[in-house]
Amino acid sequence: MPQEGQKYPYHVGLVGDIGQTPVSNSSMHLLSQLNPELVLMTGDLSYADGFFPRWDSFGIMFEPLGARVPSMTCPGNHEYATAEAFKSFAVRYPMPYEQSGSHDATYWSRDIGPMHVVSLNSYGSTHSGSFQYKWLERDLKNFDRTKTPWLVAPWQVPV
Repeated sequence: MPQEGQKYPYHVGLVGDIGQTPVSNSSMHLLSQLNPELVLMTGDLSYADGFFPRWDSFGIMFEPLGARVPSMTCPGNHEYATAEAFKSFAVRYPMPYEQSGSHDATYWSRDIGPMHVVSLNSYGSTHSGSFQYKWLERDLKNFDRTKTPWLVAPWQVPV
């Protein structure tokens, strides 16, 4: 049910495993032409794999879209798999984790337009006693479909 002043339809772009190839660049341009209100990214952004200049070149490629459209992301294995373990990712693409009651920058939630977006970390602990699991339980208990009718949960791989 639309709230007063809410714009429908609400266009959301969804991308993952972007990388930095000519196809990646083309995908960013095509996504930008769709004029989304929001872009959700499911990790594996730059494929920097510990080579820090690749974060910069990814940022340059992503800038025309990212400067114009709010973009939110969760981490992928290429953000985790090296010694940098989420460090460059968290600094360059900070997400609203504290505002959602998470103590970890790699999982968060936020109401965005008609959606409650819950972004999870596939590479963190997900068992029933883990911090992420307990946080998710608390977050979903507060989810209110009358306020945000859509629940959207991006993460890179099934947990």
